[in-house]
Amino acid sequence: MHFFHNSSLKNKLQTSIIVTSSIVLLLASAAFVTNDLLNFRRNMVADLFILADIIGINSTAGLIFQDNITTEENLAALKANPHITVTHIFSKDGKLFACYFKNKLEKPKYSTLNEYYFQHIQKTEPNQYENQKDNYFFSQEHVEVFKPIIFKGKVIGTVYIQSNLDAFNQRLLLIAKIMGIVMLFSLILAVFLASRFERIITAPIYNLLDTMKSVSTNQNYSLRGEKLSNDELGQLIDGFNEMLEQIEKRETELAKARDQAMTANKAKSAFLANMSHELRTPLNGILGYAQILEKNQNLNAEQKTGIAIIKNSGEYLLTLINDILDLSKIEAGKLELSPTEFYLGNFLNGIVELFKMRATQKQIAFNYEFSKRLPVGVYGDEIRLRQILINLLGNALKFTESGTVSFKVDYYNNKLHFKVSDTGIGIAPEKLETIFLPFQQAGEQNYQTQGTGLGLSITKQFVELMGGELQVKSVLGEGSTFWMALDLPIISDMLEPESVKKPKII
Repeated sequence: MHFFHNSSLKNKLQTSIIVTSSIVLLLASAAFVTNDLLNFRRNMVADLFILADIIGINSTAGLIFQDNITTEENLAALKANPHITVTHIFSKDGKLFACYFKNKLEKPKYSTLNEYYFQHIQKTEPNQYENQKDNYFFSQEHVEVFKPIIFKGKVIGTVYIQSNLDAFNQRLLLIAKIMGIVMLFSLILAVFLASRFERIITAPIYNLLDTMKSVSTNQNYSLRGEKLSNDELGQLIDGFNEMLEQIEKRETELAKARDQAMTANKAKSAFLANMSHELRTPLNGILGYAQILEKNQNLNAEQKTGIAIIKNSGEYLLTLINDILDLSKIEAGKLELSPTEFYLGNFLNGIVELFKMRATQKQIAFNYEFSKRLPVGVYGDEIRLRQILINLLGNALKFTESGTVSFKVDYYNNKLHFKVSDTGIGIAPEKLETIFLPFQQAGEQNYQTQGTGLGLSITKQFVELMGGELQVKSVLGEGSTFWMALDLPIISDMLEPESVKKPKII
């Protein structure tokens, strides 16, 4: 049954038609055979009673004149009927009067009529045929009939005939052969008709399936299913074609919108590139002169404050430009990593020195711990990794007014593990899902004005581009922890330079 459920619609239809036809034909054949055999048996019994009447008429004179020799000579004519095996004539007192045996060596089957009755009537009621005086009995091998011999209204004897069932068995065999041939040709015809009718039903369905596969494979929604009839299958194909038409219209609209979006994106990229170039040129001049003026010893405190504001504003503007350009490249899928071999110790020390100074200026404790399992050299994009760590550590310092910022690096499971923790303001649970979106910032308004809202979004993109995942855990008012694991190949033949200052290890 499981195989039938998973078979094709074509096989299901053919099997259903053939099985149904076979069952109907088998039942019809069984009814026909049963009726024919019953009629044949009834006719056989009727013929035996007719024969018994003829024998009784021919034996009347012999019974009257007690001439059993003549009676037996008359019975000898029964040898012309190959099915009659035994015939007895009983006198009116029930004694055996004359016999006939197909096999002459046989002995009389019953010596008296009472013995006959004892063998049959004591076991079962006799079947009635035409009247109560006509009795017959069927067994597995033969049929027996007995009929009274009546002369002038009186019973003068009884005829007993035993016939084999060869004719009945031959009839049964003949009918079985005929029905076998009929069943065979009927099944052949059923298979032929099933294949023809199956095509009428399945052709529209297979046509619809082919259309669906073509649409799915080629993404061509202009294809249509061929309608072959006006029945329910035809309505199904009409509905499918209507659905394709609607999808085609939407696909056309989406294609137009996509083209417009791509055009706008290209224009945006070109605009950002041009604006970046145009802004960087005067901005580099502003920052350069700010640095020169900052070194001037003749400036008073107010002037130094103004120059510091100019320098900070310029650096903030430069960071904003760089972040927007990076985000634009990420959205356009044009940002690529530039991996190189670099000393991990030098790299981490540079990060540490940068944030030690910033933490000291803000009077915050800065703890850093590096595992002794760290490799000497790794292969990766040093610039992007530095940008990731600077963003994470910069945010930790920005949102921490007092307490500690921790930076830990370890190596296990063939990956570098980075963790940045702080005791700052933390992040509300409802903000955790949005902090990685562009231009989204957590915290109070005075903190939000200190950044672009792009740092975490770009950092997350960089981490994923390197094959890692940036994760966060935070409690509002208690602090935040960001961590990630990066698979950076180890450069085993790199030796640590003597100039590298050993970092604090765990």
